Amino acid sequence: MYQFSLQHRVRVYVFQVGEIGPRFLLLRQKPAAEWPFGPVVGSVGVGEHLQDTILREVREETGIEKPLHVIDLRQPSKELFGDVGLVEWPFAYQAGAPHHAVPKVVPGPRIGEFLWLDFERAFDRIIRETHHASFDSSGVIILDPADYLNQHFLVIGGQKNPDSWKNPRLSEIIQAQARELDAGKRLRLLKEAVEILRGGESHVVPLSWGSSGGMMDYRIQNFHVPGSEQIVKQFEHVWWDPDAPMPKN
Repeated sequence: MYQFSLQHRVRVYVFQVGEIGPRFLLLRQKPAAEWPFGPVVGSVGVGEHLQDTILREVREETGIEKPLHVIDLRQPSKELFGDVGLVEWPFAYQAGAPHHAVPKVVPGPRIGEFLWLDFERAFDRIIRETHHASFDSSGVIILDPADYLNQHFLVIGGQKNPDSWKNPRLSEIIQAQARELDAGKRLRLLKEAVEILRGGESHVVPLSWGSSGGMMDYRIQNFHVPGSEQIVKQFEHVWWDPDAPMPKN
């Protein structure tokens, strides 16, 4: 039986306002070689209110107990990874002001390093997708044609069914393809779906596929072209290195 799960987490941008402008707190988890600097990120507990999650995560990762203000940025992102949906809620957390000093940062056990950066440098670190790079709406590029059904018919919370097909096997195939990691098996599922569609369930039958992509600055580090929609949107491992040498080729 297909089981779909939906997870929620918060992304909290801790900042202080000083005499020369705002500065943002960025954290790097352990081990440092595997994690870039970024904001406070944490999962929402069962039955936990978002506000309580924000306070708990900031306290656990930075030692800062009370905010001056918490600002809802009102732009939650939604992603789908196979049979798991993720909703991420962004917030800004003001920890200090010109006449209210920021408490000493006491990193939690998962945190290896932290630093305060001005807006421009912090933006450079954590908003990489809109800085020195170009990405399309799918992510970067899709190399796996067998992933067609997952890309176009599966959405968070259910499925798209533009032609109102009634064959239950089509729904089973789409759900199975979203979970399947083997390209050969995904291709067999696609071919089975095509045969059902050709039998009259839909006037649209997948006959071909395309790929899309973008250009990327050489200073974006640790990016690897994904082979499937299942992994195309996971960019937590990518970071911006302003000192990276220009490739010779």
